[in-house]
Amino acid sequence: MKLSKVPALIFQFMLSMLFPVLAEAESVTMNVGDSKTLYPSILPTLTLAGQPAWISNNPDVVQVYSFNMYSCTIKALKPSDRPVIVQCSYYYRVLNGSYVYQLQGAVDYEVTVESIKPQSISVYPTNVTMDIGDTRTMEINVFPSNADKSVTWSSTDNTVAYVHGDNMLEAFGKGTATVTATTPNGLHASCEVTVIHIEPTSVSLPAEISLIEGKYTSLKAELLPAGATSHLTWKSADEEIAKVTTSGGVIAVSPGSTTVTVKTSNGLTAACKVIVKENPGPPKSISLPKGMSLIYSFYTTLVPEFSPADAVTTCTWSSSDPTVVSVDNSGTVRAMKKSGEAVITVRTENGLTAECRITAVDSVLDIPADDIKAAFTDIWRLENYTLKLF
Repeated sequence: MKLSKVPALIFQFMLSMLFPVLAEAESVTMNVGDSKTLYPSILPTLTLAGQPAWISNNPDVVQVYSFNMYSCTIKALKPSDRPVIVQCSYYYRVLNGSYVYQLQGAVDYEVTVESIKPQSISVYPTNVTMDIGDTRTMEINVFPSNADKSVTWSSTDNTVAYVHGDNMLEAFGKGTATVTATTPNGLHASCEVTVIHIEPTSVSLPAEISLIEGKYTSLKAELLPAGATSHLTWKSADEEIAKVTTSGGVIAVSPGSTTVTVKTSNGLTAACKVIVKENPGPPKSISLPKGMSLIYSFYTTLVPEFSPADAVTTCTWSSSDPTVVSVDNSGTVRAMKKSGEAVITVRTENGLTAECRITAVDSVLDIPADDIKAAFTDIWRLENYTLKLF
């Protein structure tokens, strides 16, 4: 029977018996940060059919850094509890009589990444005073810099302070405690924590605020003395007019007025009258000054006029030539050159636009711009000095 008439499956079975898949394995041990080049000894002895493929089954731990026809460089990024398999898979050709067969082989490297043991450790801060509820991140410094930075935290009094697994120190109750970071090889460093609490003696809010229906603002309670802290409880007298969040955010719901109150954990209270006005909707028209001159390097703010005047909208601003006159998101324009023109355009949410043509000039007087700026600075200083006298 001729070989060409053997069914394909039987032929492949016979081929695998004659030329089994080549498989090899090696063990490699590395430290974090090390690089190593692997040279599979089998590759130079074979007739390779193309570039071998190198794959790490955990590239976060062991990365395939570079490779060529007969070698591969790997890099250890961090320690791992179990070995990482770096596999080199390849195809090769063999000659049997007048036939050339392409077969497959692989070399597996079991790579164990060991951490470098710290030789010393320190933490920052080494002592700290905190208020109840405060948090801060503890800094850990180990030597050498590529050593294992993992630590186990402990506290002499968890009811006063302790450190979360992400090195976050949290203060719980009044008192003192020592928090200690310990490395896997037994080195340790400590921080003395003193937790105090300053109770507020007064709390205040703005007397009154106004909001447009559907808008949001945030109230901030002022506590005295300085440094005082407290858990705050917020409440709205009528949530159908205005709602308040647990952090003091006020949401205008419908026209009317209500009172928002805040209460400290030691019983102090303050109130703010919230007036919610009806939303007038978007503007029906918008306008800007037709034009103006602006001295080089000076700036001014364009204020659009709406109809109706209390219309609610957001605006976007643009300049036909920002190299001559620039404009920011609040409508502040600045002359960037000593001559030239640019058209400033404002656009509302509902598509209305208005334009202002601004001419950049060196000076409206025959005075250098720097001298004018210096004069305005002197005037500003004089005004502030005069205000302090009264």
